[in-house]
Amino acid sequence: MKKWNEEGAPEETQAIYRKNNLKKTLEDFAEQIRCTMGCRIVMLVSHKKKASQTLSVSLHKSTPQNAKKIFSVSSSGIKEWAANGFESFGEWSKTEFYPSENSDHAASDCEDGPVLPELIVDDDGHAKLPLHDGIGLKGQHKLIRSIFHTSYKVCTGGSRPVPWGMITASPSNYLKPGSIPTGFVVKDPSHMKTEEVNRLWMHWERRSAANQKLVVFIKAKDADVRVTGKSKTKVVSTLDSDEEDQGRPVSIASPFTERRTQPAARTHETTPDDVAINDRYTFLETLSKNENYLELVDAIRDLAILANQKPISEQHKDLPTWADWSWRETYLPEDIHTSYEALVDSLNKLQTCLISGPPSAMPVVLGVGLLYRESKRVIEYEEDEADSNTPSYLPHSAIDLQFLVALDNAVREVLFSVIGHIERLTKEGLTDEDEDEEMRMVVDNEVVVEKAVGGEEQQEQEVEEVV
Repeated sequence: MKKWNEEGAPEETQAIYRKNNLKKTLEDFAEQIRCTMGCRIVMLVSHKKKASQTLSVSLHKSTPQNAKKIFSVSSSGIKEWAANGFESFGEWSKTEFYPSENSDHAASDCEDGPVLPELIVDDDGHAKLPLHDGIGLKGQHKLIRSIFHTSYKVCTGGSRPVPWGMITASPSNYLKPGSIPTGFVVKDPSHMKTEEVNRLWMHWERRSAANQKLVVFIKAKDADVRVTGKSKTKVVSTLDSDEEDQGRPVSIASPFTERRTQPAARTHETTPDDVAINDRYTFLETLSKNENYLELVDAIRDLAILANQKPISEQHKDLPTWADWSWRETYLPEDIHTSYEALVDSLNKLQTCLISGPPSAMPVVLGVGLLYRESKRVIEYEEDEADSNTPSYLPHSAIDLQFLVALDNAVREVLFSVIGHIERLTKEGLTDEDEDEEMRMVVDNEVVVEKAVGGEEQQEQEVEEVV
């Protein structure tokens, strides 16, 4: 008992007690503070999850007495503040619960460790090679990301996030030859291993010594390039900037095609069964402006192009019935809004669905997209502005900020899975190219040998005729 009082109960016991009592304990505490001291409070709470190196972060707040909305969704500014708070508190909690998560963190992330150098750019705006000695792996990830992002700004004229999934699928379409080592698979820097990081640094050091730019984008993602004038036809490139997530166009085009931007009209009421098969990617892009979700849509499109497949979709019997292109309803079923367990269960099914290729990924992406759209409807609901078709259960929906955080985490997990398939197909393509090159060399050598042998025979024949 003394050990429990000093160090706390075992994690298994804590998990059980937390599951049964955390929500009520926090609610009781908030109510007690309100009643006894007249205070209103907001709490960020985090704890470990069963999966290794993962966390749960939630926001608890006082029940409003006079305000029409709860604090976390009371205004656009508060929503942004809450989202940033979740991210910052989550990062801090990770170091608290997993202090030795990455041995390289000690060199780059502690307050007394090396400070990341500020990037210096040349006259054209491209980053020069920074010093990275003594910087841990996570710090080097940040430097590499900044170098790519800085060059992407030059290409786009703006500050959009780098579309890593697209570049992974087809680096030669986006990067100038020589920007990366031969056969190097470009990916989000946070996923690069130590050997990949070292290889990239060595390559860039040689380019820097030769007075060459480290990385140059020759193309960006459609809808990312800053366009002037009134023309609606845009061919664009994109850069991934975490600081700018507003003003993103409703429709994001494929890097492999050019098309006119689509109007936002009717996208709020459009149902999946209304969408033609060739318009599915466009429809998916209208469901949410969330950056990770849009990158997921781009990634599944790139995966389909690599696999040479159309946007067909498989039916999963284990997925929610509405995560299917035959869904005809404007809103999701009532149980999604009235039962938090049903809501979370649906998300878990989407998150854990086995993805083997583009067809199996399509209903998953559709499902999370519809959840984003439904969440937006809940957040933006105003009683005096609701039309007669708005379901009566919408204003009391179980969808809350905590669920939105879980939804964002699920999208990132699905995105990693799709990018993994893209990397595999890309590597297979590089291997096939190498084998084709070797075969061409063998054939060329055989031709040379045949010509040489033929020449010798002709010389012998000429000598015989002279004799």
